[in-house]
Amino acid sequence: LIANNPTQYGFGHVRPAPPLRYDRVRVPPSTNLGLIAQASDTTVQYLRYLNPHLRTNSTPPEPYIVNVPPGKANEVVAVFRKLPATKINNTSLANSVRGETWESISNRTGVSVAELMAANPGMRVPSGKVFVPVSGNNAARVQATSYSRPTSQRQAAATSAFTIVKAQAGDTVTKLAQRVGANAVEVAKINGLLPNSVLGAGREIKIPTK
Repeated sequence: LIANNPTQYGFGHVRPAPPLRYDRVRVPPSTNLGLIAQASDTTVQYLRYLNPHLRTNSTPPEPYIVNVPPGKANEVVAVFRKLPATKINNTSLANSVRGETWESISNRTGVSVAELMAANPGMRVPSGKVFVPVSGNNAARVQATSYSRPTSQRQAAATSAFTIVKAQAGDTVTKLAQRVGANAVEVAKINGLLPNSVLGAGREIKIPTK
């Protein structure tokens, strides 16, 4: 009733949220969402937002289709093609940059060079996303650091693609995005938030430049 007559019920100025965009990818049984998030360059929180039907941080115990950020399907598929099914739940990903060594990745993940090279056969030097074995001894450190990137010129250039806007009292991601003319879903994704996340006054939010 209200949807058919929004103005009559005081909802005449409500702007619909932008349509949710995503790719769909089939992943192996019981895959941890953390690994899918790393493979698709996003956060578990945003992945859960794209897949509200998932009740835990793992996919069901059969091959399953998940929604990932738009344009990331091929990257996710490439990761799971190279990763043996037996290692899905004890492997993380680290993003490398040009010129990085196995030693530097070892330093930030706590995994030995020998273990890293064994997990990435045929890769003489780190390139793109690399597999990082996870064990009970290093799990916390790997999960905390493996997806971090060392500072690089490429990273600095990427940062310039955003402007910083400070939230006002009562702002949500969607409200702030509408005020500056940005896509709420994109703003949420690049800040690791949800479109309905409440923002504290003064919080700095990255807005993609047009």
